[in-house]
Amino acid sequence: MSAPNKYGLIGRNISYSFSPNYFAKKFDTLGIDATYENFDLPNLDSIEAILSRIDLGGLNVTIPYKEQIIPYLDELSPAAQAIGAVNTIAFRDERRIGHNTDYIGFSESLKPHLDESPISALILGDGGASKAVAYALNSLNVPFKIVSRTGEFTYHDLTPILLTGHRLIINTRHSALSRMLMTLPKSHTKVLRHHTSRTISSTTQAKHGL
Repeated sequence: MSAPNKYGLIGRNISYSFSPNYFAKKFDTLGIDATYENFDLPNLDSIEAILSRIDLGGLNVTIPYKEQIIPYLDELSPAAQAIGAVNTIAFRDERRIGHNTDYIGFSESLKPHLDESPISALILGDGGASKAVAYALNSLNVPFKIVSRTGEFTYHDLTPILLTGHRLIINTRHSALSRMLMTLPKSHTKVLRHHTSRTISSTTQAKHGL
């Protein structure tokens, strides 16, 4: 039986993803006989059928399933276990193993921007990507606050004082910035736009650019 040579991305409303084109070019450049496709799922009702495919060599997971996918896996890497979210699934000896590479990509992207000046961060969003960013910031000893719709800090709390008090703003939600701009008073938005020019997206990954 030939080795599994199909890979893909699990998510919802992921037509925006450049993963299929990225990996098609990567496979071609490296001379790898493999394909990559999007599994755009409205829910996880059909996930067992996908995970059971014998032609799959591995999968990536994106919004909103990075946490929801965990019950369908057999094992988690130490980092994925600590973070509570998965963005990569490997198949080894008929076992489904969940990994998290989000935190690696974010950490490596951020390190060159760290200097001796004090730095603190705001994380926009509280989903799986946010958890990976929080894990990375903790490992780098960077204090942070999480901003979400219903948490301790909401988008309505993003005053100019709060924004200017944080040198780093990380957007982990595709719609977070647009939603904030629509709901914040006009007096806030100028400061917000100024700071978002320094936003680092948590979707940067060390192994897979999704």
